[in-house]
Amino acid sequence: MNAKAPKKIELLRMLGNPVRLHRELQDFRKAAQALSSDHPRLIAQYPNQWVAVYRGKVAAHGPTLDSVLGKMKRRKIPQGRTIVRYLEKNRRTMILCGLCSAGDSGTPAGDLILKR
Repeated sequence: MNAKAPKKIELLRMLGNPVRLHRELQDFRKAAQALSSDHPRLIAQYPNQWVAVYRGKVAAHGPTLDSVLGKMKRRKIPQGRTIVRYLEKNRRTMILCGLCSAGDSGTPAGDLILKR
């Protein structure tokens, strides 16, 4: 028996069906692309809401994470294969000054600056 065979068998056991795995990864890629490429449109359509993207489409949305997870459960949308994100209309930028030189910003190191 080939020495690589037990490793291959173990890997297949961990990953499962390679065709199914490929399909699931493609679905996840579509969801990620939909979020990144349509992000401004999604913010305009679902401002300050939680959005669940599954297979490249918005599968559920709502004002709270619990409401979105509840809709997903009722519609039998698998959580493990869905991207859920909060779409904030007025995006905030957070800068942790402890990561930069305190002298650069005039703010003591470790202070948190919120910009709106």
